[in-house]
Amino acid sequence: MANRNIVAWVEDHVIDYFANRFHYPSTAFKGDTDVRKAFNFSSAAWAELADRFNRLDWMIQIHALLAQREMIKLKTIGDITALICDKYRKERVFVASVAADRASKKGTRRS
Repeated sequence: MANRNIVAWVEDHVIDYFANRFHYPSTAFKGDTDVRKAFNFSSAAWAELADRFNRLDWMIQIHALLAQREMIKLKTIGDITALICDKYRKERVFVASVAADRASKKGTRRS
């Protein structure tokens, strides 16, 4: 996925999560919607949201894992989207570097 596409794709999924969980239309959410404040999440409930996201099929698909401690600084749909996209990009770079390393080692082996 291209950068712009992944951001929109992730944001759509984050919005869908909150829309479904709180029974609001997805059009009620924008990138700057402060969902932490809007739905009065306690600190513990907000941190546990990382675990909920980690169990979603689309998060598993992109290999992005959130840590509870990372949720502390987040408030908005955009904040959550940015963190997930950052995790996705880092995973892609890691996988590419492992693949390149394996390819270079394979080329240097003697038959």
